[in-house]
Amino acid sequence: MKCYYKELTGDPCPFCGLTEDMSCTLEGDTDHRPVNPHFQMFLTVYKVEWAVRILLTLLSFKLSGKTIPAVDAAFHLALAAGAVCSV
Repeated sequence: MKCYYKELTGDPCPFCGLTEDMSCTLEGDTDHRPVNPHFQMFLTVYKVEWAVRILLTLLSFKLSGKTIPAVDAAFHLALAAGAVCSV
């Protein structure tokens, strides 16, 4: 894929190589070395995101609908802060 950020600045963007890395991971290619050095962090955030989505969906059946958006927003702020601080 063409990266316009890299084309303009000459530096790779934080997302360069993620598509190839994710594709190889989903295909089970164990010989693939990640192109993006932050791939493991992105993959971990992706897994946590899905787990929390499932949990919030299950909780939405037990809690009032007004508390779920607040919990969701707080979780995503914490997740984003953790991802930014780890880079």
